[in-house]
Amino acid sequence: MMHHAMGRTDTAITIERVSIRYGDAPPVVRDVSLVVAAGSTTVLLGPSGCGKTTLLRAIAGLETPSAGRIMLGDRTVSGPGEWVAPERRQVGMVFQDPSLFPHLTVAENVAFGLRRTGDRTSRDLRVAEMLELVGLAEMAGRKPGTLSGGQQQRVALARSLAPSPAVLLLDEPFSALDAMLRTQLRTDVAAIVREVGVTTVFVTHDQDEAFVMGDTIAVMHDGVLRQVASPEQLYRCPADPWVADFVGESNIVAGVATGDTAATVVGTVRLDGSVPPPSGDVDVLVRPEHLTAVAGGTQAVIASVEFYGHDARYEVRLPTGEVVVVREQGDQRHVAGDPVDLHWVGSSARWWPAQTDRR
Repeated sequence: MMHHAMGRTDTAITIERVSIRYGDAPPVVRDVSLVVAAGSTTVLLGPSGCGKTTLLRAIAGLETPSAGRIMLGDRTVSGPGEWVAPERRQVGMVFQDPSLFPHLTVAENVAFGLRRTGDRTSRDLRVAEMLELVGLAEMAGRKPGTLSGGQQQRVALARSLAPSPAVLLLDEPFSALDAMLRTQLRTDVAAIVREVGVTTVFVTHDQDEAFVMGDTIAVMHDGVLRQVASPEQLYRCPADPWVADFVGESNIVAGVATGDTAATVVGTVRLDGSVPPPSGDVDVLVRPEHLTAVAGGTQAVIASVEFYGHDARYEVRLPTGEVVVVREQGDQRHVAGDPVDLHWVGSSARWWPAQTDRR
């Protein structure tokens, strides 16, 4: 693989108490503070309409915050009385729609951002290097209309990286592609972005995509940041039940705590954390893979089964009528209607005081 000298990789993004509102409506982004470390990738993850794209566009200079400050490196690009135009921010962007110029070749599209720099030879070298980077060297002379959707997005990525931006911003770039292609492309793009070492912010509503792409994941909901953490921390220790439910599948079951364990409908569960809860009612997060269903029980009944090959997902109806989800590796062991007992097989479980808001 060629070594790609990519220019600046030392630009952190600092967002301080940014709010963005349109007219008199409630703010779309509310008091968000976030630091993206230089050379790292942060994913803004959340449901549609949560404000993540608006925040991304504010970093690019396509939206104007109503309050707060945004810094690229040590330069304030947006803040009280300060504003740097989008084209002066050294920001590369890739959108859901690759929006390539149909009448230009792939190489000419990639060269587009290099128009004003250097001599023709160094420009051509740079274009060749970028097409090599995204695995499209042999497509240089083709027109975008003859490429697949995934190839078009690779060209858009090459075009955005060609001028050596300080920051790369990607807004749901794979969401128009079919699932197989999306899986391959996100793996490739994650590798390219890491190799280049450019500070990157990636917007998605897809948890799998966030986990593949992100060193850090910032979960947004209703315009606020709910949690900023590594993928593993996010999954193991979600900040609240909403995050637990949004990131992965969750069973949140009622329990009665005594010391560092709680009695629940799925048996006795060890509670995590250094602070044992006050004795009393808690809500306990039980991930589906931390439960196992044992045949022949009296406690519960298999309501439905989905077999995935490497694992099976069971919905299990408890005597109380509530349904919990169990995921087990390997072969399918139960069918709908089977009586089972549930056992908890996790190491420790996240919990919250029982009056937690369960929106």
